Amino acid sequence: MKDGNRYYKLYLTVKGPVYIGESTTPRSKKEYIYLKNEGRIIFPDMRKMYMDLVKKGMEKKFQDYMLNDRKNLAEWLSANKISSKDIKKWTKYELKYDDVDDIRGIEQQVMTFVKDPWGNPYVPGSSLKGMLRTALLTRYIRENGEEYEILKRNVRNKSAEKASRTKMLKYEIGKVESQAFNKLLMNEKKIDDIKNDIMSQVVVSDSSPLSIDDIILCQKIDVSVDGTKKQINVLRECIKPETRIEFQLKIGEKAGITSQTIIDAIEDMKEIVYEQYLSRFKIDNIPVGPVAWLGGGTGYATKTVIYSLFENENGYRVVDNIMKGTLGRIYDTHKHYRDSGLKVSPHKVKATKYKGQICQMGMVQVEIEETNI
Repeated sequence: MKDGNRYYKLYLTVKGPVYIGESTTPRSKKEYIYLKNEGRIIFPDMRKMYMDLVKKGMEKKFQDYMLNDRKNLAEWLSANKISSKDIKKWTKYELKYDDVDDIRGIEQQVMTFVKDPWGNPYVPGSSLKGMLRTALLTRYIRENGEEYEILKRNVRNKSAEKASRTKMLKYEIGKVESQAFNKLLMNEKKIDDIKNDIMSQVVVSDSSPLSIDDIILCQKIDVSVDGTKKQINVLRECIKPETRIEFQLKIGEKAGITSQTIIDAIEDMKEIVYEQYLSRFKIDNIPVGPVAWLGGGTGYATKTVIYSLFENENGYRVVDNIMKGTLGRIYDTHKHYRDSGLKVSPHKVKATKYKGQICQMGMVQVEIEETNI
């Protein structure tokens, strides 16, 4: 192109429900209307609802409910004889939950999907760029393994130490990334400077807006190596399978990255995640072609390059050390001490259910086409 940049459209076709949270805090049971017998959840406009209740002279009663009552919102509205007509007036949107199993005696937590100011779900460009960065780093490590022998030794040693999740291997992985990406020489005195990062030449737009009709409720499910499934009382708003998501992608001429580089990197990442991790769970429903994992709830193996660094070298032992060093007492509670014996860490894969079938979270198929901008 005339300006030295190359422009692309990048498409993701969802194969496993994709979750990108607008908050790390679940919606309170007092913020949504859980209609269990009707198989749906209504998300009201809380301001509209409150103003309407004030008009009905129920302000004090509602405030007392929010502060002291343990009922969920549906139960409180029913007890106060609020009509379905009123509820309809307040409704921002509603979702069915056909594939959700009730967990006896436990209130479901609901994690909502990120939305734009108009209430439309979308995928932030930063989420996609993070996915691409991990894939490209995986490919570089695979092609240049001999460069990483000292760093691998440091990672293995440091993984045995105790640290917080945010600090564990932060320096070591930073060095791995610097070796792969910091090649622009904008600051020759400090190679680790972010100005030298070739990924600064990769610009990813937010996705085109999606519709609430593209969103489904998915239950968090952990699947063990032996196939045992455990339903968790967490529901996530997810983009449903077969939804197509569009992004704009710009790559600067200094990056040394092409659309084929990205596709090859995604293929490498898929191969390593499958061979080093997913194959232990006898999962065979990975589509042919460039497939990646996007968003939350996809599992540790899809977010890290540890398995790439230690490909065919018992990488699960390093991951097990990381779990032991960062989880504290939860390590034993979640039975991670079994990981080494099972030769897989973590020993549960993240999944959900769609149309009655167990499927992996966040799996997407990737296409890239050059445009004439």
